Amino acid sequence: SRVRQLSDDALRAFVATAILGKYVTPSRLMEVAGLSSEALIPSLHALEGLGFIGSDLDDSSSAHPLLSQVALAEMPAMTRRLMHASAAAALVTSEPATTDVARLWDAAEHWAQAGDPAKAVELLCTCADHCLRIGQPIVGCELLNRASSLHQGPGRRVILERLINSA
Repeated sequence: SRVRQLSDDALRAFVATAILGKYVTPSRLMEVAGLSSEALIPSLHALEGLGFIGSDLDDSSSAHPLLSQVALAEMPAMTRRLMHASAAAALVTSEPATTDVARLWDAAEHWAQAGDPAKAVELLCTCADHCLRIGQPIVGCELLNRASSLHQGPGRRVILERLINSA
């Protein structure tokens, strides 16, 4: 496949772009790809030249979503999980993440993809509480529902009770 022809750095940059999606920024891309700017610049140049990504960071999502899926599937599982963890951390620490429920929800999904459901549940519950405080109970309930689907331990009952009480 075309993905297998990419250098290791270009593949990591491409996968990082796919993972970050609409949240791509230069600093997040370097963090998630684990590349310096010196390594990232030629990788992005190659990806753009081959038509894997667009020419603008605001539109650097994959030119071909199927290629993104192939690249993600071909990335070793542990590497992919670490990249998702890096994406989650980058989204949570970004300014002003504390009130951007959509970004935090996406960060929680990255924690889940990284194999850390506890962090995902914690973040989803934080988002749900925020939504309930600002008068968005439907979104809050959706978040709690997602949290309960990720949590398999004894704390799941607490999440479900919160969900029922907020409905």
